[in-house]
Amino acid sequence: MTYDPTTTDFDVVIVGAGLSGLKAAVDVHKSGLTCVALEAMDRVGGKTLSVDAAGPGIKGRGRIDLGAAWINDTSQTEMTTLAEQFGLELIRQRIAGNYLRQKSDGSVVSYALGFGDLIEHPKVLALHQMLIHLSEIWLGPDAKLLGSVTFKALAEANFPGEDAVSEAADFLAGAQFFSANLASLLPAGTVRLSSPVTKISQTSGVCITTTTNGTVFHSKKVILSVPTTLYHMITFEPPLPPPKQVLAQRTFLGHHAKTVLIFSHPWWRDGGLSGVMDSTSPNKNHCGPTAFTRDTSCEEDGQYSITCFIVGEHGRLWDALPKKERQKAGFGALQQSFWSAGKEPWVRGGPMPVMGMDVLDGEAGKALCEPFGDVHFVGAETASVWRGCMDGAVRSGIRGAEEVIGVFTVNSSAYAIGGRLAPSLVPIHNRARPLSLSEMLNVRAPH
Repeated sequence: MTYDPTTTDFDVVIVGAGLSGLKAAVDVHKSGLTCVALEAMDRVGGKTLSVDAAGPGIKGRGRIDLGAAWINDTSQTEMTTLAEQFGLELIRQRIAGNYLRQKSDGSVVSYALGFGDLIEHPKVLALHQMLIHLSEIWLGPDAKLLGSVTFKALAEANFPGEDAVSEAADFLAGAQFFSANLASLLPAGTVRLSSPVTKISQTSGVCITTTTNGTVFHSKKVILSVPTTLYHMITFEPPLPPPKQVLAQRTFLGHHAKTVLIFSHPWWRDGGLSGVMDSTSPNKNHCGPTAFTRDTSCEEDGQYSITCFIVGEHGRLWDALPKKERQKAGFGALQQSFWSAGKEPWVRGGPMPVMGMDVLDGEAGKALCEPFGDVHFVGAETASVWRGCMDGAVRSGIRGAEEVIGVFTVNSSAYAIGGRLAPSLVPIHNRARPLSLSEMLNVRAPH
């Protein structure tokens, strides 16, 4: 099946062709409904970006991820299911060797750390439990109070003076390959690249979606897979309700950039190092802009690399430097690949929007996933499980498709469109009650 590129009438218009938008499109298509996915960028994948590890002396040495890259194969079941479906090979994160920590005075210490022991540590298990109860905090008795507390303050109350680390697996073909595979499951012509949406109107039961080139699409439903921080780039008629407008105005993206240094040989391993480094307080006097690093080598491809994460205010300052200045910290790498999410006009930062104080527990927080008329909202930040992660993005796409398919099925006689009835989401009132603030602060990890 192939869609005529001139066709502009569909059952569902999906805005955004990242993991959430494409998963929604695949499920909508499987139900028998027609859909189109409009992507602003010239590629699919959103915040996943995989590129060839090209450069002098390293041609043909596989791919590297400049965007999202890791999953865990224990509880991120949607991503591992897709990996199995598409035959994608996981690369286990290398953790052997010592770790380096750069202190604020510039001194460096080396230490050994076993991740297996860390994952089972009582404090890590307690942190995991705390995060579970934070997912829908506005349902709890102390939502107002907790919404005014930063996560840092809450973590310090539970784990004073502690740091936490987590690891998982990378992908041999690159994380963007998931989106490419999802897109391949759709009829040709479904995904329209370089098609930024500028306006979404709702009138008389019809959604009218307009792109920058003036193309107008008509549909019964729209699934919007766009971060809240980018809502202002789309004109909504009628306007978004006040809670949605608060989300657009009071969610913020951090600075998130990656530099991948590619070497001909994993020299750090010769010295018994893991390739993991973190800087407790990067500053211009003693430390570089890198907050932490990981060994992202791929033995199968003979590609040896260290990925540097450059985040926060120091990252913003570094990002503003000329390219030659940024490359000075290359440590003799054969090739440096750099991507700053903040410089992508349709990304503008990462890893996901964060709500300002008193937003999560208010009407805006409650409205995050609520449809607005016939417009439904998905994306990693709307996920109730693994929010902000690739797995959460996929889960949100499933939810968005379920919402739309269910409506079409119930109203099939009016729409003259058949389809399967998607499984219902678990009603909120049936979910376990989150802990109160006092209970949460009292669930301290054992020393």
